Amino acid sequence: MSVSSIPKNTSTAYLIAVIVMVLIGVVSVMAVVIIRPNSDNTLLITTIVGFIAPTLMALLAFLKAQETRIAVDGRMDELLELTRESGNAQGRLAEKLENIERMKKL
Repeated sequence: MSVSSIPKNTSTAYLIAVIVMVLIGVVSVMAVVIIRPNSDNTLLITTIVGFIAPTLMALLAFLKAQETRIAVDGRMDELLELTRESGNAQGRLAEKLENIERMKKL
C-alpha cells in the first residue's frame, strides 16, 4: 500500500511540457525572424529566450523534485513495512517467552 499521492508516471507529463516549451520558444523565435526579416530582432529574441529559459529550468527542477519525492516515499513505504513486520515479530516472540515462563512456573 503506497503512501504517495503522486502517480509514478508523472515524469512523462513533465517531459511533454518541456518539449512543448522548447517548441514554443523555437516557433516564437522563427516567427519573429520571418515576420521581421529586415529589423533588428535581438531584443525580441532575447525577451522570448529570457522568458522560456527560466520557466523551462523551473519546470525541470520541479520534475526532479517530484522524482526525488517519489523515491523517498517509496523508501518510506519499505521502512514502514519493515517496521510493522519487526513489531509483529517482537510481539510474537514476547508472547512465546511469556508462555515459556508460565510453563516453568507450573
